[in-house]
Amino acid sequence: MVDPKSTAPAPTALEEAPSYVIDVQWYRDRSKSLVHLTERRMCAECRQEHQQGHHSEADETALWQEQLGRLAKCCSTKPGYVTARTPVLEAVLRLLMAHGNQPRTAEQLCDELNQRWAQGESMRDIPLGILQTLLDRHQSSGIVKALEPGEAAPEAAPTSS
Repeated sequence: MVDPKSTAPAPTALEEAPSYVIDVQWYRDRSKSLVHLTERRMCAECRQEHQQGHHSEADETALWQEQLGRLAKCCSTKPGYVTARTPVLEAVLRLLMAHGNQPRTAEQLCDELNQRWAQGESMRDIPLGILQTLLDRHQSSGIVKALEPGEAAPEAAPTSS
């Protein structure tokens, strides 16, 4: 039973809302390169400066982190990084990269998408509920709910032979 006289502040909707990240393991399990994923979203100048070589898995992770920093400082600030023509899940992927793959709630992502789309030549808007549903149900983009500290990863669904 909840004590109505409790002095503890009630959690806000933002604190209760799940956050989303790019699942690094999802890409590894599918033999997809995070470096290549990010390189394709870099601006022409950064892509030209970037020289992709053969890296071990540990090197790839460090290189990916470096690329995310470059995206945040340069590429994501340029017009065209996310436009009204960018598909929704691609736009979310780009925003997560621009924030260094730090957990972002659907509300934060929705606000930023709508703000960026409002700056373009053609307006676009996505309601929070629709974005939340897309993020929760779409399984082929590598975007997943971020785990809370101490929370175990969900078991993988069994595959049929």
